[in-house]
Amino acid sequence: DDLLRQKELLLEEIQHRIGNSLQIIAGIILMKANAECSEETRTILHDTHDRVISITAVQQQLNASLTTGSIGVVPYLTRLSDALADSMINKARQITMKVVGEGGIMNSRQAESIGLITTELVMNAVKHAFPSENMKGSIIITYEIDGTDWKLSVADNGIGSKQDGDVAQS
Repeated sequence: DDLLRQKELLLEEIQHRIGNSLQIIAGIILMKANAECSEETRTILHDTHDRVISITAVQQQLNASLTTGSIGVVPYLTRLSDALADSMINKARQITMKVVGEGGIMNSRQAESIGLITTELVMNAVKHAFPSENMKGSIIITYEIDGTDWKLSVADNGIGSKQDGDVAQS
């Protein structure tokens, strides 16, 4: 019992240090981006910062769920979307995120994959669907189950993407 408690304590400490290290890395990247003269380099550094923050958000959500063994999908995605909104959508922007779905459980490996996919899709929506700081909109993350099959979708009501010179409908 003592060895198991020590192992759990050590694992918690390592996870905490990893999270702190990722936050420090993200802060350094953002500091370098803000000091950079080149717009192209600044954009690359901001994208890198967003990706580090997204990994941090996934890691934090997984750490919070490790004690249970199995992870409820919708609560996990809800906590993840809250963390993403806090880290990627500044208070002045009027973009809301909502998770829709019910049920479903997964292990931490599956949660990590779904978390990273969801994070990438949300980042793309924030960046491309709402490129202007004053745009209003919403991002909806949906998780549906049909027997043993499931479907994850991330949708937005942003500007869409240009195809053949036209703006696509979202």
